[in-house]
Amino acid sequence: MNAGQLSDLLHCAKRTIHRDIRLLRLADVPISYDDGRQGYRIPSSNTRIPLHLPDLALVVSVTRALSGIPCIGKELVSAAGHISRAFPCEVSSIADRVILDITPDGLQHSPHFTRLFQAICTGHKIRIHYKHEQGIPESTLLSPYILHYRGQEWRVLGRSSCARQVVGLRLDDIFKVENVPDIFEVPSNKRIHAHMKRVFNDLT
Repeated sequence: MNAGQLSDLLHCAKRTIHRDIRLLRLADVPISYDDGRQGYRIPSSNTRIPLHLPDLALVVSVTRALSGIPCIGKELVSAAGHISRAFPCEVSSIADRVILDITPDGLQHSPHFTRLFQAICTGHKIRIHYKHEQGIPESTLLSPYILHYRGQEWRVLGRSSCARQVVGLRLDDIFKVENVPDIFEVPSNKRIHAHMKRVFNDLT
């Protein structure tokens, strides 16, 4: 299937398909483009995608340990379950031998976390209504890049349509979140980390 067919099947933009294919290739998934068939392909099922089982097992162990975190515990349990079911013997047997005792007492709950997290996962912009520093209500169309927990509060980093630059907003200042169909391009990790350093240092 080509990018157009995949975008129709998955109800997303072509550039989202190209972005996800690029990410899968970076993860060593052997996706190639077949000029004859005019579409992307993955080798037959007898060709195994390279996996690092100890890494996957460690991910499962950590997600289990953090299952009590407010607002993301449910998602972590679901993620650990998906990995364990996909590789029941190899991963679970290793993960069961790594026990982490973590008490996330300091993590505060944010009612908007789930919707922001979903927007980051799908690459969709989101309209945010929040209180400005002076307490004045404002709204902006945000391209959310990352969610960051620091100083006992959640913050979202993303490009604001109003400010026309990357900003950081405290989730406690947000009082309404609305989904929109628009998608956005994710910057490189290097650029995101540069924005993160600048914005979050300004907030402290």
